[in-house]
Amino acid sequence: MAVHENQCETVQCPLEADYQRNHDLIRQCVKTFSETQTLYEEVKTMCSFGERLSNANEAQALAWLESAFRAIPGVVVTRRPLAGLVSIPKRATLEVNGKAIEALTHPMTPSADRLSGELVWVAPGENSSSVAGKIALVRGLATEKVVSQLESQQAKGAVFITGPLIHNMIVSKRWGSPTRANLHQGVGIPVVSSNEADGLQLVKSFEAGETLNAVLSTEVENRWGPIANLEATLPANVETEDDNVSDAHSEDLILMTGHLDSWGPGALDNASGLITMLNVVRFLSHSDVKRRRALRVVIWSGHSHGRYAGSAAYADTQFDVLSRHGVLNINVDCLGGEKATLLSLSPAMACTSRLAQYALETALGYTGWKGSRFTRSCDQSFWGMGLPSLFSQVSELPPAQGVAAQAFGALFGSKESGGYGDYWHTIEDTPEHLSEEHLVRDASVILAATLAALTFNVAPIDAKAESEEALRALENRISQIRTKKCSLQSALTSEEERTAFDLMVDDTLDALTSMKTRLEGTLSSHAGTLNTDRRLIRALVRLNYAESRYWTRPDTVPAEAIPCLEDLIMSEPQTSDETLAWATELRREVNALFVMLEGIPIRR
Repeated sequence: MAVHENQCETVQCPLEADYQRNHDLIRQCVKTFSETQTLYEEVKTMCSFGERLSNANEAQALAWLESAFRAIPGVVVTRRPLAGLVSIPKRATLEVNGKAIEALTHPMTPSADRLSGELVWVAPGENSSSVAGKIALVRGLATEKVVSQLESQQAKGAVFITGPLIHNMIVSKRWGSPTRANLHQGVGIPVVSSNEADGLQLVKSFEAGETLNAVLSTEVENRWGPIANLEATLPANVETEDDNVSDAHSEDLILMTGHLDSWGPGALDNASGLITMLNVVRFLSHSDVKRRRALRVVIWSGHSHGRYAGSAAYADTQFDVLSRHGVLNINVDCLGGEKATLLSLSPAMACTSRLAQYALETALGYTGWKGSRFTRSCDQSFWGMGLPSLFSQVSELPPAQGVAAQAFGALFGSKESGGYGDYWHTIEDTPEHLSEEHLVRDASVILAATLAALTFNVAPIDAKAESEEALRALENRISQIRTKKCSLQSALTSEEERTAFDLMVDDTLDALTSMKTRLEGTLSSHAGTLNTDRRLIRALVRLNYAESRYWTRPDTVPAEAIPCLEDLIMSEPQTSDETLAWATELRREVNALFVMLEGIPIRR
């Protein structure tokens, strides 16, 4: 889906002058980088350590990266271990009618010792109510939504048929390490996945009328402890505290982030991103380009086996620093896939869409980018502090058939994408399945975006576009609540209930309309200075992305702008008491929006 309706409009402001003035410089830098990089060979080195999953392999890979960053002149390297919960699948076995079938289990699922039961095939699109007391066989990637549905239907366990190779997934709705509020929200039934060849053979047995009995065992280790983390900071090299450049400060930080952990050797996911970041910093260190802002590379573990526990812990521990000095987070993940020719759908926010478009056009001459909205992915743990984000992947596969491709569209919000391919999240994620040409291409786009963020007089964050998205979202939410009000009134049985309900909902609508008026006033009276108003940008990012209150991690896949109202608008109260409670919750969530919008001044 497209991110914005007006992303191709020219913004008449100092930021647009930066885009034009720096175009030739960035293009020349990209050309030099492309001719001198060592990406592919170093990806092979990173993969040589093996699967990186809070283990000795991961420690060795981190040590190698630390040494490589320390060898770069001017870079300040810090090891900052983080605390969190990771979940590591140790082993899995599956037998069907006495025959052993290759299988693996998944993080955040319970262990089981020879759980037995009748295996029941749940065909795509069919109701799963027949699984009570049985083990369900399902085609697709193992996700929390599907497993929770099967659990609610009283299934004893689940077996997923993933694809030609078995795909690792994490079965959890939580974002980051648990809190007391969600500590016990994990799934309660064991889960394994098998490959397509074995799985479809089981389906044929069902179709032939056979009764199948399964026995599965799993071992999943959940442990709290240190999570690997590495910082490498390249300081600004030009003083910018002057009257003409009010937005640029040498203490400002451009983050470039990516995860260390991997399934299998992890060439695509995410050695490609780690080595791209390393080479971007090397290039900048040896370049005479004037950097108005510092670049901080942050590498963490706990992405795949902690459900973003590393990035969430980093955001929590660095909340103050990043709230004060963070300008932009460029996430770098899954670059250079061998069949990844689709360049139009990489994710961005409204405020970073122009930068994404510019980076692709400047680095590659590509002008077809339309983007997609960030969803529950990409280590986006920084929305609570209002930090704008750009990218994770640059390229994807074109639309394709197959379990992984279809699941990618469901997970990340775009059915136009074929995802990362059959090797993603498998033991076969090796350098041989990357394209060296595509790797250089994608890394060049990351470099172009980073150069713009570091060198522009005005940081390339478009507050006007983010404001306009918020306005459209507010209009939509107001309309949705009015529709919901009409549909819920029929559940109320007394005049007193209807009066109380109307008072609460009308007051809520007045509050939302007031917010909309404030935003409209800001846009009309201060359009020329929006892009230098950091407090405004942070407030708008919180408004458009934080799911609840001030810094809750996202749970909805996907969520529209102003997502804190999403669950309430989609919910269906059944009784009059539930309907009045719904109105009470709605008013309180709207109150939370005022906290998110504290950076927006009242314009008169």
